Formats: sequence, structure tokens, C-alpha cells
Amino acid sequence: MKMPGGVLWLNLYFLRRCLEEFTLEGFPTNAELSYQILYHPEFILGECTTAFLDEHLSELLEFSRKLSESGVDA
Repeated sequence: MKMPGGVLWLNLYFLRRCLEEFTLEGFPTNAELSYQILYHPEFILGECTTAFLDEHLSELLEFSRKLSESGVDA
């Protein structure tokens, strides 16, 4: 995913803002995983490929699990 720097940062800003304002109660969603992806350094730098989830899913889910156990909302 290569974009001009300003476009990437602007898109990241709006995507993050949408996720932070997103609320759906009673149903499981992938919002937390999406949030984790948007803050991952490789994604921010625009260096991820279609193999990103294959390569990083376990670490993203582990971080999310640790947050859940600690009682912190991300």
C-alpha cells in the first residue's frame, strides 16, 4: 500500500476516528482488530502486503487478549 505521505496520514486519521466513535453493543465485531492494525508500525509506514494478517495476526490477537485480561479498553 503505497500512497503519497499526506494522503496516507489523512486516511489513517479518519479511519482511526471512525473506529474510536464506533459503538455496537451485544454483537461481536472486528473493531478491536481493525484498531490494532491501524496502529501497527508496518501498516503506518505503508509497508504491509497482502500477507500482513498471516504474518501478524497472532501478535495482534495476543495484544488484544492481554488488554481484555487487564480490564483496559483500547
